Amino acid sequence: MYGYDATSAHDPAIVIAEESSKILFHYLRPGSAFPLVGPFLDRLPNWLPGKTFRQDMKRLRYTVDEAKRIPWSFAKRAYVRL
Repeated sequence: MYGYDATSAHDPAIVIAEESSKILFHYLRPGSAFPLVGPFLDRLPNWLPGKTFRQDMKRLRYTVDEAKRIPWSFAKRAYVRL
């Protein structure tokens, strides 16, 4: 994407994409997203055991943003070098 070629499996773009996929697929399984089952569950405090939905969604938002930013910043640097 944007002329960015991943050089290895440990490339930052690959690692961040894998992490976001793991989080997303975890919550796509039936019965795994409790706040979607009952909106009242979303109002429970985050410190309760098993209440990681918000933290996971924040991490997912960050990883998706990074997955977009990495190739885009590569393209911007390549354009500036022209």
